[in-house]
Amino acid sequence: MPRLAADLAGIINHKLDALQPSPIRAFDAKISKIPGIIKLTIGEPDLNTPDHVKEAAIKDIQNNDTHYAPQACKPEFKQAIANYLQRTRGVDYNPDATTQMVKS
Repeated sequence: MPRLAADLAGIINHKLDALQPSPIRAFDAKISKIPGIIKLTIGEPDLNTPDHVKEAAIKDIQNNDTHYAPQACKPEFKQAIANYLQRTRGVDYNPDATTQMVKS
């Protein structure tokens, strides 16, 4: 654990020195030593956000598109999922229909 600055030593409860790292932090430290993995142990990947995602986020912020999405999600997102399903699984899906999927 990091050491406390000498001038702060008198105002800190030293019982805190006995605290151990949380189990998830200990697990993360152990997993971090494995080469070549993408770890999601702390709730975030250990890689940088791709530029196209950063640019999309900036654009949405500039357009004040920062509120929660509708419960059924945005139409553009549904269409992106439909396009992905067609491209990767050969599934035709009409995002405007309730439950219409057809395997090509």
